[in-house]
Amino acid sequence: MKLRRALLIILTLILSLPLMTSCAPLTENNTIEEIAPVTFLSLSEGSEGKIKISTLAPPLTHDSKKLVTKEVHMFEEGRKYLSLNYYREYKLGQLRILFISESLARKGIAPLITSLLLDPETTQRLYLVVVHGNFDEYIIANTEKQKDLEYFLYRMFKHYENKQQGTMTVINLHRFLQKYHNPLSDPVLPVFEATPDDFKYEGTGLFQKDKMAGKLSLRQDHIFQLLDNVNYIKLLPLPEFSILLGQVRSKVDLHWNSGDSIYAVNVNLYARLVEYQGDRYLGDTNNLMELQSEIENFLKERTTELLQQMQKWDVDPLSMGYVALHPFSKPISGEEWQKTKRSLNYQVKVHLTLNPLPAIPSYQYHR
Repeated sequence: MKLRRALLIILTLILSLPLMTSCAPLTENNTIEEIAPVTFLSLSEGSEGKIKISTLAPPLTHDSKKLVTKEVHMFEEGRKYLSLNYYREYKLGQLRILFISESLARKGIAPLITSLLLDPETTQRLYLVVVHGNFDEYIIANTEKQKDLEYFLYRMFKHYENKQQGTMTVINLHRFLQKYHNPLSDPVLPVFEATPDDFKYEGTGLFQKDKMAGKLSLRQDHIFQLLDNVNYIKLLPLPEFSILLGQVRSKVDLHWNSGDSIYAVNVNLYARLVEYQGDRYLGDTNNLMELQSEIENFLKERTTELLQQMQKWDVDPLSMGYVALHPFSKPISGEEWQKTKRSLNYQVKVHLTLNPLPAIPSYQYHR
């Protein structure tokens, strides 16, 4: 009886299926011959408050390429109008790099990030880059000189992201959003200078949430890389002492108690002497220790200046508020940390340990 009843219900459902109505989903045209996967987009300020959006066409082919540019009010609107100038529809599924002009970055990039997140095609591994200068002019001048220029740029960022050599800051959309939504931290992005002849790394841009507040120079960037989660620099030039340090590793200890005005930063550096062009004979232990002490004092001053500069810009890319989080104690709120960090006094100590030196012939330093 139960079996007959179950069969009757199943038969009723099968017969009623043709009568059921629903809205047919809109189908996307993803035929390979009809789409153009975009690998990079360049965004800058246009006229009358518009956004200037540019990319190369055709992307990812060996055909002759040209820069396609449109000025639009909305980010997603740009892809629509770019597609009107090409026989294929632009798709963001292969978008790997987003270049943002410095002027746009200083005004705020939250609306652009939101537009990207609303598009299901966008990957979280998308690299974000701030550009000082005219990136479009660089692309126009170098498209013929550098084969597959967009892929070359992507591989450069991919290389430095994987190697973690402290050479440059590399940030993708996922990492940017992690710090953007963190009440005890602020995001950072790499800054590049673009000219018709070159595209070179300038330093790290520090953000106050979605607005770029300031830019670190290359010298400041070296110290920032050691203080940040990288804690490693392949090469650290110190021209003030005619010395080049290599394989520099750092161990950073932060100490601060909630309510205290002193924030202690202890930096222990371990490095190898790669090159020295000074006049001291480093085979003498006293000379070596004297030089080492001078470098420690120099780095202490530069580290203090960097922390004070970040304090002036009211940013915390190093997540320094986390040291106030202790077990069984009330966690510090983001609002409380924002007020507290502005009045902190940084107490910095730097200790440098150089790897044992090989035997150095003294005649090189006797004149």
